[in-house]
Amino acid sequence: MSLAQLAWNKQIPADLRIFDAHSHFGPSHYTTTYLHPLPMEESLALAHRCGIKRIAGMALGALGESDAVKMNRWMLDACEQFPELMLYFYYKPMQHQALMEQLEQMKKHPSFFGIKIHPREDFSSLESREYDAIIDYAAENDMLVLCHTWDTEAVCRPRSFERYLQQYPRFRLLIGHMGGTYLGCQDTLELARRFDNVYCDINGSLYSGIWLEELVKKAPEHKFVFSTDETFNDPRIILGRVFFSALPDRLKEMIFCDNIERAVGKRLI
Repeated sequence: MSLAQLAWNKQIPADLRIFDAHSHFGPSHYTTTYLHPLPMEESLALAHRCGIKRIAGMALGALGESDAVKMNRWMLDACEQFPELMLYFYYKPMQHQALMEQLEQMKKHPSFFGIKIHPREDFSSLESREYDAIIDYAAENDMLVLCHTWDTEAVCRPRSFERYLQQYPRFRLLIGHMGGTYLGCQDTLELARRFDNVYCDINGSLYSGIWLEELVKKAPEHKFVFSTDETFNDPRIILGRVFFSALPDRLKEMIFCDNIERAVGKRLI
């Protein structure tokens, strides 16, 4: 049976490799929307029921004016307690020196996955020079950077990355939400076509109004990466968009895990 048929019958293959490349955990100071994060154990249990084997996440509480050093440490402790978790180290310009010192230590941990930035929540901008230092560091050290992007938010539009991608050919970028809107999605696809190390975070296809079957026609197939954006999204919704799409099973397998392994250069599951 196909993956769609198996999923419909609640028979997700035990050997199907599904890696969630964008998630959030823990307490939050987030104030722009109502959130009720699940306790860690419940969140992981939901992922397991859906067939998700491993998850790269950040501490939700690192966003905004909170102490990112403290919350990175919280997330690392969670990774040590739950081996299926991997760590996005959260960086914000306002704590640059302390975070760079912490990154030097945490990058050696086996759970370290990459760097996460969110300009809007940290009152910063990709159009300024505030992220130059961390992107230079990530490119030099072959680290993946995941950035929240949204085309209607001037501080974090996908096309703002063009100058970084031109300057740093080795810069590995996962464009969060694919820019959110239809136009942001088009800009993301253009960057993915032009630059070797740009990857598309497909939970954004939920907002763009573009079917996944159409997205994969507009950039190389190995550029599309599965993610849920939990706590903000229910993982079952994004899984369904892949499982029940008309894509061939081999491409679904690439999206679920192979493509993110290509992006980070190592086997994850």
